[in-house]
Amino acid sequence: MPLLKEFDLIADMEHVKNIDFSRQTRCITSLYERFFPQFKTEDCWKVLINCVPMNPKSSYRNMLGVYVLDVIGNVGEFFTLADIDKKLWTYNQLQLGITELIKQTKWEKDPFKRAFEQVLKIDLRNEWVWRKKYSPSRKIMAEVWINHGIYSCAISLKIRNKDGQIIREQELVSELPSEWAYVGHLGSLKWASEARVSLINKSHTQEWSIDL
Repeated sequence: MPLLKEFDLIADMEHVKNIDFSRQTRCITSLYERFFPQFKTEDCWKVLINCVPMNPKSSYRNMLGVYVLDVIGNVGEFFTLADIDKKLWTYNQLQLGITELIKQTKWEKDPFKRAFEQVLKIDLRNEWVWRKKYSPSRKIMAEVWINHGIYSCAISLKIRNKDGQIIREQELVSELPSEWAYVGHLGSLKWASEARVSLINKSHTQEWSIDL
């Protein structure tokens, strides 16, 4: 039985606009994924909520394990919204689609409900610590932070002293708002000395450092 792990919004637009829509809604759909627990299904590993202006198909379609469900959504209006309203719009469309999908599949409601509650609890902010590591003396801590926004994803280093106070903070990379774009930068976090810490990408071709 496959695990349901992925959720996305899609829309029927010309290619470039569709890419923009997917990227700008990804900060919320990926945040929802992070809170969604392991959930086994008979044959579904991904849910796609298809936002259409009118005449939605009443039933979901199973496209090789991807469940596609139509919901009414004004995607043109989405692009005119303020940033926080874009996040709320995405959240509401995702919730609308999943609520209807649960009715049709008879899936258990609680895992989906709890994930939506967690997303609201942190005010729709997709910001999290990817990795932590103590310095050689264990007196200071380096943290790699991911801030996945609507238009970009920032990867930053924060250095904390033994009291937990931030003594240095620096943005290292600004990337497209998609895991496909930024995950390659997340290879390893290493202290070269007590005064130098570096993030090294997965292919070991790039390094970003902070000197204290």
